[in-house]
Amino acid sequence: MTGGARLAVLALLAVAPVVPAANGPSPHAREASPPLFRETARYLGSKLGDLASRETLLWTVAGASLTVLAHQVEDPDGTADFLEKNPLENAFDAGNYYGHALFATGATAAVWITGRAAGKPHIEETAIDLGTSFLIAGSVTAALKFSIDRTRPNGDSYSFPSGHAAMAFTAAPVLQRRYGLGAGIPAYAMAFVTAAARMEDRKHYLSDVVAGAAIGMVAGKLAVPVEEERRPALFIDGEGAGVRMTF
Repeated sequence: MTGGARLAVLALLAVAPVVPAANGPSPHAREASPPLFRETARYLGSKLGDLASRETLLWTVAGASLTVLAHQVEDPDGTADFLEKNPLENAFDAGNYYGHALFATGATAAVWITGRAAGKPHIEETAIDLGTSFLIAGSVTAALKFSIDRTRPNGDSYSFPSGHAAMAFTAAPVLQRRYGLGAGIPAYAMAFVTAAARMEDRKHYLSDVVAGAAIGMVAGKLAVPVEEERRPALFIDGEGAGVRMTF
């Protein structure tokens, strides 16, 4: 098995539908301001259940395929040299901050506090969607980083996949769903800037940012309501584990 194929297989396994049991109400009919502990945990579980939806599985397969392709053609030095000569080179620096996990955490907290202070439930829900998706993307990314431990182009460790790209591409579908293309287009633009910044600084290979983008898109899509469909999923609760089928 080639290195690219191995990366794709590990990426597919990492986002397989292993879902905690969610006994709470449907996330699409949740209260405007759910408590921060029990109800939020149930909401997270129900969001994870959507990993087995047709759309997220399609994004997963497409992302894994593009990662393999990128791995075959990537040229980290050539890409970095090209980006360094790009007229937008100075703008790329913003991506190193935008895709950072601390920025994502702080921005999510700020959105939630703003919604709560202003009495705007839809803003609170946006923060919950962002936080849930960031948590999923961050968990998958960390698991892959430590299991693969790919050396970065600059010689550092934990290259695959790009956590910055994952965080940046997670926010875009959530913001587009909530506020339309007016928010979605700038969010996607910043996500591409983030991916370019990581390659320009020789922190990541092309396949790293492609995989990170795919993980982010899958995590972000989980915040978008999906139609109930027939799908199997594993569940784990206090009494054991099993397979659940939704009809």
